[in-house]
Amino acid sequence: MQVCYEQGLFYCISSYEERFTPKEAGFRWNVKEKRWETTNSQVAEKLKEFFNGSALESLNLIQTAEKTTIEDSMKSSSDFQVPAPEGLAYLPYQRAGIEYMAGRPNCLLCDEMGLGKTIQGLGYINLFRADLDRILVVCPASLKYNWQSEAEKWIIDPYQIDIISNPDQLKTEGIKIINYDILSKFKDDLNLNAWDLIIFDEAHKMKSAKAIRSKIGLAIPGKRKIFMTGTPILNRPKEIYTMLKSVDPDMFGNWFKFVMRYCDGKQTKYGIDDSGASNLEELQFIIRSRYYVRRLKSEVLKELPEKRRSVVILPVETKELKKELAEENSCFNHELITKIKAEIEISKLSDDDSAYKAAVEKLRSEINASFTMLAKLRYQTAIKKVPMMVEYVNELLESTDKVVIFAHHHDVINSLQEEFADQAVKLTGEMNLEDRNKSVNRFQNDDSVKVFIGSIQAAGVGLTLTKASNVIFGELDWTPGNMIQAEDRCHRIGQKNAVNIYHLVLDGSIDIKISKQLIKKQEIIERALDCINPNDLKMQAEPSKDEDDFVYHAEESEFHKTKKTDWDSEPDLSPELISKIQTDLRLLAGLDFDNANIKNDMGFNKIDTCIGKELALLPSLTQRQAKLAKRILKKYWKQTGNKY
Repeated sequence: MQVCYEQGLFYCISSYEERFTPKEAGFRWNVKEKRWETTNSQVAEKLKEFFNGSALESLNLIQTAEKTTIEDSMKSSSDFQVPAPEGLAYLPYQRAGIEYMAGRPNCLLCDEMGLGKTIQGLGYINLFRADLDRILVVCPASLKYNWQSEAEKWIIDPYQIDIISNPDQLKTEGIKIINYDILSKFKDDLNLNAWDLIIFDEAHKMKSAKAIRSKIGLAIPGKRKIFMTGTPILNRPKEIYTMLKSVDPDMFGNWFKFVMRYCDGKQTKYGIDDSGASNLEELQFIIRSRYYVRRLKSEVLKELPEKRRSVVILPVETKELKKELAEENSCFNHELITKIKAEIEISKLSDDDSAYKAAVEKLRSEINASFTMLAKLRYQTAIKKVPMMVEYVNELLESTDKVVIFAHHHDVINSLQEEFADQAVKLTGEMNLEDRNKSVNRFQNDDSVKVFIGSIQAAGVGLTLTKASNVIFGELDWTPGNMIQAEDRCHRIGQKNAVNIYHLVLDGSIDIKISKQLIKKQEIIERALDCINPNDLKMQAEPSKDEDDFVYHAEESEFHKTKKTDWDSEPDLSPELISKIQTDLRLLAGLDFDNANIKNDMGFNKIDTCIGKELALLPSLTQRQAKLAKRILKKYWKQTGNKY
């Protein structure tokens, strides 16, 4: 018997009597060539004693390269240079992941959930942007908007980024995002031309070769392919076969041979039993030495922030829900509220206290009415969001053991518990202390309990839920401090992982704006926790056309916080100066033709605009009003050219 090597293939020259030796080692019989073959260096090494000189030399070279590749697939740090937008940077292990993927056209990126596989995929695009004109991202429906927002944040080149809703979008260049559920609808358009890159996110969705999404998705032509999943697929080898065949069609032979070798396949009266596992070390060696990268949180934890907050935008499909969200967004009369605020500032500095009190009461009445209507609509949309929340949590549970969900309304909490049944426990303010403790203990100690569902207020303090490192807010609280306290049920002593926090919001909802501001303020609070009480920062809806649609009382204008006595403490202005101030104020008011409704080079603030224009229309100014006008002119002196 002799083992030779030729063009990546080890083959065995043997007699008929010797046939069992290569077969037992794992060689495959090539009917056409009538010989035993393998591309697996580990399998070949079992017959090392029969190698000829050139085969032995090739084996040594291959094993050295494989060892290096395996080490690279587990690296937690790299100095590899990857282009990134200004102000953003990849974590060291993310650079290592991108470096690994860069060395091969197809790859399985299987980092544990929460390590930023999306960012690594976008970094890969930045690295090869000169060669990637048409990019397809296939993902679950709940992640489409996350991919879009992350791409807009991380991609350097001005790609057109589309969430696919019609076939014409697939005919143009750019990054195209589509969910698994509608692949069949666009099957023909997806197959017209080969994509430069296809990224399959949550690729375990295609674990069944018989599923329509697998048949269509894996058949889409692509020059490069990246499969992303955080699910530990090697515990169930049959689930990785479809991906392996797409990444490397020639490596494992047909399904039967794969099952018999790695799934402990057994013939039964019902067919082949492929539910087992066998030769896992060999399987892991093969894929790690070729195209598989996986790191665990425990391996890179020192590089992770303690909390990672994300806004997950859920798609809205029904006309009814879209209509309700439109009503939700129109609750606040932006123009009226801003105008009333301007009236308050001016009346506060007049000599008529009754006008000030009337303006304050008018604002309070308008905001209370708006909030009452908003609360009603947000309750309705929260109930209708429950099925989407359940779908997202179920997808999350495919990659993690336990999840904590926080909500506000009892109806939402009860509906969620009904959906998850025995897998879930709940905790609300209606429950007694004994039942609350039972819920916490079951979640912490019972492996069959996967989901904890709690009220933000009742479950947000005094509990330990460290069995989960993933927190979902199905509804939001207006107070950032309450959100932080709820998060900290998982982020406390005993937690060994960084905590991932997801805000689930509906596309087009007011919650998108609230969530972004909440996260921003939470981060500010945590940076300044020694000098700020988070519960003192309560959020108020203050509509505007700017990016910050929701602000906090702590951020109200300096004019709003200034008392009458503060203005009286300043020296009085001369009649001549007041006249000049009024002239310049009218000039300034004339420059802002659009009432600060759009961003422009004039740089006006909306509340300043309303106050300034109201003052400019007054026939005369009191001392206090003139001092306020002077402060506005001082702020915008570049527009008038006159310094004060």
